[in-house]
Amino acid sequence: MFARIVALSLLAGLLAGAVTTPVQLALVQPLIEQAEGYEQQLEAATATAHVHEAHDAMAAKEHAHEAMASEEPSDDKTHRAVATAISITLAAMGYALLLGAVLSQFGRINWRRGLLFGALGFVVFQLAPALGLPPEPPGVPAADLQQRQLWWLLTVACTSGALFGLYYAWAKRRALWAVGALAVAALPHLVGAPVLAEVHTLVPARLMSDFMLAALASAAVLWLALGGVLGGLLQRFPVESR
Repeated sequence: MFARIVALSLLAGLLAGAVTTPVQLALVQPLIEQAEGYEQQLEAATATAHVHEAHDAMAAKEHAHEAMASEEPSDDKTHRAVATAISITLAAMGYALLLGAVLSQFGRINWRRGLLFGALGFVVFQLAPALGLPPEPPGVPAADLQQRQLWWLLTVACTSGALFGLYYAWAKRRALWAVGALAVAALPHLVGAPVLAEVHTLVPARLMSDFMLAALASAAVLWLALGGVLGGLLQRFPVESR
């Protein structure tokens, strides 16, 4: 049973990664390249300011040359596409193992129920954290990484617990449980995500909002594909549940 769940989950992750990669490359990758251009402009402006303060023309020339060589993005789009596909597929496989463990606890699984749980996975791991820490393109300063990771974990735990509480409240007709579940879901957002007081960037606000929407759309495709495919596989190759 365990080996079959793992195998089907990994297969579903592989297929979901194959479905999501073209979406990522079409929607998100062009925005990343645009943001990298703004990031290079900011780096060049900062380097120029430092050079002018030093009043050294030769150092200015060398500094600018080194900055362009180190910050220029790779022109090998094939290499970047392959790296993107690998990272998305590995992430999909990891999520698939979690989703497979959850779905295996239910009796009858089909692709429709898989889609439902895929949508819930998107809410837990992507949408709820994005309310406090939206996806940001390169060139946008962010708060301390460890603090953001801790807040993300807190949000995922509270959101998943809240969904379970809402399900229990609906099944048992317990209104108090529903209120408590909503309070738990709101807790991380009441605490507040770690953000910088001031953000200095050349990336336009429109590009940041477009990137956030594109990243969430790509994540939604991944989770829905993952849920639908895994639900269909578990329907075709059922596992025994205790």
